[in-house]
Amino acid sequence: MTMTPELIRSKLKDLDLKVTPQRVVILKTLADNKRHPTAEEIYREVIKKQPNIAVGTVYNILETFVNKGIAEKISSIDDKMRYDLISEDHHHLFSKNSDEIADYFDEKLSGIICSYLEVNEIPGFKVEGFKLNISGEFTKNSKI
Repeated sequence: MTMTPELIRSKLKDLDLKVTPQRVVILKTLADNKRHPTAEEIYREVIKKQPNIAVGTVYNILETFVNKGIAEKISSIDDKMRYDLISEDHHHLFSKNSDEIADYFDEKLSGIICSYLEVNEIPGFKVEGFKLNISGEFTKNSKI
């Protein structure tokens, strides 16, 4: 689903966040970028639409989005912090032969992991969710 400015404003209001032009443009940029961008990459896109925005503002807003559950941080193989707009449950494919992270949706895999965790509790830990990170290499003809 495309995040329209109206949908973005509604999402921010639902989370009791003040609707500011900076938050709207950052959330829109994050929603439009499926590559799991870094804060710097987001900044480079946002500055085109909001030339006076400070890089610190971008970092602060991204941190707010993470704290409110709109987005999550993902540490890539090269230890760069990337951001993912949380939508439906999914896993991540980390490519060792490029800087790419792809979303991977597999209900059967998620069901297997969920069933396993229901039967095999982790002592002293309450599981509230999971996301599998799978590393490997994309082939030339991959269609992920």
